[in-house]
Amino acid sequence: MRIEVIEQIDKHNREVWDFNAFEMTLVMVGKRIEEKLPRKRNWKVTAKFDRYNKRDSSLPEPDKIPNWVKIEAAEKMKSFIKVMTWDEWKR
Repeated sequence: MRIEVIEQIDKHNREVWDFNAFEMTLVMVGKRIEEKLPRKRNWKVTAKFDRYNKRDSSLPEPDKIPNWVKIEAAEKMKSFIKVMTWDEWKR
């Protein structure tokens, strides 16, 4: 499962943090900075870090993930988790 956390820096720039969920753990696998030119619809990647393709990475791997990113990723992960009894699950 893939989860994205987006921080809108300003009107034309944003930062996107990518996470993959392995069992019950979120692991950061990428980060990219995107820009949107005026009067254009699509976002263009200007810099990125990719765990799976280091050759194309222009950003270094972050040493720490900011707490607000961790909290927002956990909130998104929480929406996919359901807790129920055996009888509820069998229905």
